[in-house]
Amino acid sequence: MRIKWHIPVLFILVLSVYSCEEEPGNHDWDDHNPHDSIACNLRNIRKVFSFVPQNRYAYCPSVIEEGDLQHVFFCGNPRENRFVDNIYYMTIDREGQTSEPKSVLQPTDVEDFWDDQHNCDPSVVRGNFVYKGVSYNYAMFFLGSNRDFYYNEIGVAFADRLDADSWDKYDTVFLAKPWSYAGDMQINDHKAWGIGQPDAITIKPENGDVLLTYTRGDNEGTRVVYRIISGMKKVENMVIGPERSIPVQGIYQYNTTAGDYLSNVSIALDKFNDQFVIIRQMSPLSVLYPTFIHSYLEVTRIGSIDFYTGTGSWEPVVQITPEDTGYPRNHNPGLVRDEYGNTVCAADTMEVYYTTSLEEPDVAYSSGRYAEWSYTIWGARLNTE
Repeated sequence: MRIKWHIPVLFILVLSVYSCEEEPGNHDWDDHNPHDSIACNLRNIRKVFSFVPQNRYAYCPSVIEEGDLQHVFFCGNPRENRFVDNIYYMTIDREGQTSEPKSVLQPTDVEDFWDDQHNCDPSVVRGNFVYKGVSYNYAMFFLGSNRDFYYNEIGVAFADRLDADSWDKYDTVFLAKPWSYAGDMQINDHKAWGIGQPDAITIKPENGDVLLTYTRGDNEGTRVVYRIISGMKKVENMVIGPERSIPVQGIYQYNTTAGDYLSNVSIALDKFNDQFVIIRQMSPLSVLYPTFIHSYLEVTRIGSIDFYTGTGSWEPVVQITPEDTGYPRNHNPGLVRDEYGNTVCAADTMEVYYTTSLEEPDVAYSSGRYAEWSYTIWGARLNTE
């Protein structure tokens, strides 16, 4: 899950969990709707989905565009007042008509299994994937955890259709936490976050080769790294390449030249311009609750060679602020991509999805009016004119 309670640069906490079975009842949230007239960097803003007014959350959208249909995967909790993550699927057409969301990936129902608590952060790509002799068209990379929070690792599951009711999981963890020993990595009075928030691009479909980016949080800090996964045309014989760093030159905090760090990015390959495009969250964080999620987003790009060699600098395309969205918190964004992870239009006009949240006094941790219950997924097109 991509929720962050406390955010030192060294790590990100994945979610909040409470031991009580019963939490305070539903609250009457105001249905805040942004007006197009206030948006200078976004246009065609539309509300996609929310569980409001239930005490449930919907966020982390991952979107594939296929003709006139968009396939939307996102993270949500099936039971009110319980912080347990499932991955949901829905569709939205050009007229804005949506299908009923359905849970398609759930924590493994085996006690102490690596992902028996949470499945979140979906990233789906098309390719030639063969696992246990069965051919699949799609792979879903996701975050899994067997803890209430922290201890995040990455898994993969397979399906033949985007609208599958369920996905077949790889038998065990795909990429394990950064430390080799059992238990948590302690960092002063905190614990290391682990790895998660994967995003994939198919770079050689027939061979099942994938570029996989993900967030890593440990005693060396928080950053986004990548690996090349080769040969998933036979998963049992695949080769997982070494972990490599992504450059951070040109990554700044909002409205300043102070350096920022990368985490929780959605990435797409722009083949026509030989570059990668990302949407990322920007520091700083607010001092008002919820202090664990961001207010500012940025779309930025870098040449492919610079990306792979760790050189060069990111070039900003547009920044998205509360003034653009009409909400004080804007977080867990996703680029609209094709089924291979490529851009579907130019970087300065592409479509993005993002999650909004209210802040205090509209939400209040002390009274159980948690910010998560206000999470709403939106879509919009960039406006750089």
